[in-house]
Amino acid sequence: MKTHQAKVINCVQAKTRYGLKLVINCKLLSDNSDVACWSNELDNKVYRSKHKGDIVELIETDTNSP
Repeated sequence: MKTHQAKVINCVQAKTRYGLKLVINCKLLSDNSDVACWSNELDNKVYRSKHKGDIVELIETDTNSP
């Protein structure tokens, strides 16, 4: 399982065709590319605890997206 470190840009609620989602937008430290982590739980305490500039560790999913 591959991990990546990323800097948090923001945490927002996004309206999608599947309903509201909680999203943490980040930049990978390795190559400065943009990534987003999605949660169906709008009150997700882990997501809500992240703030701009925080460094987080992300784990790649089966689709090879961090």
